[in-house]
Amino acid sequence: MNKKTLRDVCLKGKKVIMRVDFNVPIKEGVIKDDTRIKGALPSIKYVLDNGGSLILMSHLGRPDEKGITPDTTLKIVADDLAKKLGKPVVFVPDCAEADAQVAAMKPGDIVMLENTRYHKEEQAKAKQKDGESDEDFKARKAALKEQQKVLAKKLASYGDIYCNDAFGTAHRAHASTAVITKYIDTAVAGFLMEKEIQYLGSAVENPVRPFVAILGGAKVSDKLAVVKNLLNKVDTLIIGGGMAYTFLKALGHSVGNSLCELDQVDYAKEMIAKAKELGVKLLLPVDTVVADKFDPEANTKIVTEVPDGWMGLDIGPETIKLYSDAIKSAKTVVWNGPMGCFEMEKFSKGTFGICEAVAEVKGNGGISIIGGGDSVAAVNKSGLADKMSHISTGGGASLEFLEGKVLPGVAALNDLRKVFIAGNWKMNKTAAETKALCEELKASLAQFDGKCEIAVCPTFTSLATAVEVLKGSNVKVGAQNIHWADNGAFTGEISGAMLKEVGVEYVIIGHSERRQYFGETDETVNKRIKAALKYGLKPIVCIGETLEERESGVTNKVLDKQIKGAFADLTADDMATITIAYEPVWAIGTGKTATPDVAQATHAFIRSVLIDLFGAAGNRVVVQYGGSMKPGNSAELIAKEDIDGGLIGGAALKAADFTELIKNGIGA
Repeated sequence: MNKKTLRDVCLKGKKVIMRVDFNVPIKEGVIKDDTRIKGALPSIKYVLDNGGSLILMSHLGRPDEKGITPDTTLKIVADDLAKKLGKPVVFVPDCAEADAQVAAMKPGDIVMLENTRYHKEEQAKAKQKDGESDEDFKARKAALKEQQKVLAKKLASYGDIYCNDAFGTAHRAHASTAVITKYIDTAVAGFLMEKEIQYLGSAVENPVRPFVAILGGAKVSDKLAVVKNLLNKVDTLIIGGGMAYTFLKALGHSVGNSLCELDQVDYAKEMIAKAKELGVKLLLPVDTVVADKFDPEANTKIVTEVPDGWMGLDIGPETIKLYSDAIKSAKTVVWNGPMGCFEMEKFSKGTFGICEAVAEVKGNGGISIIGGGDSVAAVNKSGLADKMSHISTGGGASLEFLEGKVLPGVAALNDLRKVFIAGNWKMNKTAAETKALCEELKASLAQFDGKCEIAVCPTFTSLATAVEVLKGSNVKVGAQNIHWADNGAFTGEISGAMLKEVGVEYVIIGHSERRQYFGETDETVNKRIKAALKYGLKPIVCIGETLEERESGVTNKVLDKQIKGAFADLTADDMATITIAYEPVWAIGTGKTATPDVAQATHAFIRSVLIDLFGAAGNRVVVQYGGSMKPGNSAELIAKEDIDGGLIGGAALKAADFTELIKNGIGA
């Protein structure tokens, strides 16, 4: 996860304003399910244990629709939290009027603000009124958005640090979930948010295979984008619930009175064809439990074709077996949506049968993720919740995550790692040509100041020129090599002291061409890294496999060896200034490029090795892609979770190309 968490900031003496999801069911003043409150406790306790004070905010229910009621006040939750923590929780009856209470806080204190949705500015939702002109409606919406900014700014004023631990609302750009980050410098994820993103992110972007996704629920239209996105990710896609009948209709089956969206039949046909094209197994019901009416006491039977006058309300026993066999063979399973109307006992066997199959995945060493909503209710009702790897707290948020959407509440948080794009000019450009190119770059790249890190690495003879021209700009200068000795009889080499005196900031070490033509080894790379660190230079360390190694299936073995060799005897603190450039040697100068998914998978492996070696510090290391990144593919590559920029060759030699590559890559 490329977002900062509570672990990445100093909390001592700081006020942390934390968005939690305390939208719990309350009836007649009694909390019926405190799962979400318990889920936030690790983040809450971490802040208090590390010297911080805490201001909590949440929504509860829909007061915008029902008005303020006893079941929408967070006072009940504040009292419950105080009991759980064994210490007072100061409750503030208006989230926008907490100045006095916050000012009086000392380390270890907790304040809970009243329901943020008591203020319409929180959501800034507006519906056009009868008789209201389009112009007046737009003006009213714009005014509400301005009021939302005022509320967000007020909430931000309470804290030094903002923490979002409410994944369930991360898909909403509300004042307390996203807009607030515009008015506070430090915005981090809580531990529940981190867990959600890690599980769902790894499943979607880098799953352990076979990867099986199970989609159920009522309508295809609710999951159009999910189906399309997952078909590009999974090995098997299982369809159940009401949405299955639209797919069955598309294949020419009779569906009787079952829920079927006729306007989505063509879409279902398209997805069936796409699955076949991609080689994805698309499993649909082979038998169905049908009823003569939607009623717990309805007459039922099991059929392969739904007759007229009957409706399908659950998958049948043969389908349960078919689906279960596919699920049990999986190493990663994501499930969103029940298989039928499980709330009625007669139509619950399918959903609970799938629960049992998914429960076995974790026991077999796999990962099972329940993606929110009714699926969670079904798993809890089955009594198998503890057999699942992860149960998501966010129904709508998890669904949008599976669609591939950017969640505003997540995107707004501070990135753990910066985007860093460096140009390796190799043996190109004289000093005069360097001066001209650097002057162009200084002008064209100024627009990216503060948005990403940029460096250029000319030849040794042009370094002084580049440093002079780029002085005071947002473009840093790096060298292409460094020797491990301070001085001596090393003809043609250059030392760290010499580079430092010239004024460079970065240095490329272990490039594939140095390994191929000049005998560079993991041992000499290690010595050069240590020399760079000694003089305060920031190493860009290159690793990568050849085409033969890639085709032999030993890529990970090669990279593991290179990483461990390069960083031998280094500490987690040493890694703070180091960048890794993954160079698939087979893609450099050949016109070949690893697909974004292949590049991401390799970057994820590199990061896993770094985390094994250096713990949390390994997750902070910037890992660039160095395999022929161009303006046309930089956006797709840098969008990947573990790709933090690029080490650019040919495209760095022209100002227009380099500028366009960066612009596309960071979405500027």
